[in-house]
Amino acid sequence: MANLTEEKKKATRLLTKWVRQIAGEESEVQQDTPADAPRMITKAEALSRLMWKMALGYAEVLQDKINGQLVENTVVHAPNSGMIALLYDRMEGRVPLASEPEHAGRTTSEKVTEQSRNRINAAGKIKGSDKTKSA
Repeated sequence: MANLTEEKKKATRLLTKWVRQIAGEESEVQQDTPADAPRMITKAEALSRLMWKMALGYAEVLQDKINGQLVENTVVHAPNSGMIALLYDRMEGRVPLASEPEHAGRTTSEKVTEQSRNRINAAGKIKGSDKTKSA
């Protein structure tokens, strides 16, 4: 089992090495406005810009050909709360875990439910003997 763990760590380090190397490559084209000249940016910058775009929300114009006619549809993408949280954590210096631990423990909703139950019990002066969960 220990050998498998070491192999996973080695594979993770190798993958991380290549992800970082590829992220530093300049291969994406950025053009802020149509009047601006295109410029090369790294994949990491392109990914960061995409993350910000998703966090802030954006509108996208899609073109379809229906019965020989060009039809334009505007799709509005709402801000992505997960991306907002990720960017906020990065700006605050908290780096989220890449994967959840196998034994993560209680979820946030379970903790809130338990805390609420404890407060209700304390308000009603009920001893904490009732451990049933409400649905």
